[in-house]
Amino acid sequence: MCLALIFARGLNPVRDLILVEISVSPSPTSAPQGAQRYRKPLQATNIKSLTGFFAIQRRKDTKHIYLASLRKPIRYLFFYNLAILLFFFGSFFYKIQAQNEPQRYEFEHPQMGTTFRFVVYAQDDSTVIKAFLSAKKEIDRLNQMMSDYLPESELNLLSLSSGTDTWIKVSDELWEIMALSKKIAKKSKGDFDPTIGPLSRLWRRAVRRQEVPDPAKINEALSQVGYRLIKMNTSRKEILLKEKNMKLDLGGIAKGYAVDAAFEVFQHFGLKTVLVDGGGDLRLGDPPKGQKGWKVEVSGLDNEGKTYEKRVELSNCAIATSGAKYKYVEANGQKYSHIIDPKTGMGITERRLVTVIAPTCTLADALASLVSVSGFEKGEKTARKIMGKQEFSISLAKPENQEFNTYYYHHQ
Repeated sequence: MCLALIFARGLNPVRDLILVEISVSPSPTSAPQGAQRYRKPLQATNIKSLTGFFAIQRRKDTKHIYLASLRKPIRYLFFYNLAILLFFFGSFFYKIQAQNEPQRYEFEHPQMGTTFRFVVYAQDDSTVIKAFLSAKKEIDRLNQMMSDYLPESELNLLSLSSGTDTWIKVSDELWEIMALSKKIAKKSKGDFDPTIGPLSRLWRRAVRRQEVPDPAKINEALSQVGYRLIKMNTSRKEILLKEKNMKLDLGGIAKGYAVDAAFEVFQHFGLKTVLVDGGGDLRLGDPPKGQKGWKVEVSGLDNEGKTYEKRVELSNCAIATSGAKYKYVEANGQKYSHIIDPKTGMGITERRLVTVIAPTCTLADALASLVSVSGFEKGEKTARKIMGKQEFSISLAKPENQEFNTYYYHHQ
């Protein structure tokens, strides 16, 4: 805080202090209209022309106070002292109130092919920074574990063991996400499948080259895909991949899992008003003070297939959207999405965006991926089997139906 104090000749330097300017942050380049701006220390001989009261301007989160000119002589110094006394009392209580008001913090961290964004409301800088660094570290750790891009990731090392009749002991986190992935795959009858890796690699190359994969290569990849080829030993947390050249791909669930893990880190630090955004997969905590919920934009499709946004307010839940908005292959007048049907090996051709609200981002991410392949009617039935007594909602947007087709399930 910058404090400028001016003394006049013959005035008591303790009793008769006159405040010219106070600023909570570096002073602005110009004063508000009606206020007088002093750019350098005033001489004592100038004091008799300085009379007046305080003009206060608040810009963003910074408070600037100026001394405005009036037409009263300096002999009314009593009123200056009274004004200064009242000001300092007011500033004291304002400071106490400001310390109790949560501040907004934002952080970003690139990982998993996207940018993770964190929004936190809190009062303690050090706690927020520690929580962010811990969340960042956790996301990096999970990426090293579950990425199908990194050659030395735990997931890829497990894939390398396929067809060798070898049981591989895995970490608790990889076991948890593989067990849930297989459960969803089984209940969806293969519309969601963590063994889709061979097909994923074909279609990634196809999107880059803008050409549909060769049918023979698709058939070859399909022989290496199937959740039934995963064997799991629960007591020892070991996994065996039966078919040679299998490639695991957790792209339909891992990002949501990482969002949840980062969110739990903030919770561990006692931070409840938190939003974690993993490239559109969101986990939301308590809403900011004075708001009903976090304002979230949900994508839809108009009649021309272009996206538009619909705003909703949510808290203490997760939301994820899946669909072919940008990545696709166009051939012979047909657009094939980067989202692949594990049973046919082809990219889906129907333009649709699926948004799921669920208790965790892991589930929201997986269900959105599932319904993108299976369609709305079949997908919501599968979702009911997966979710059990947990609440969730599914919204499906198509170009021919601008209104969201929404299914909301509340267990009685």
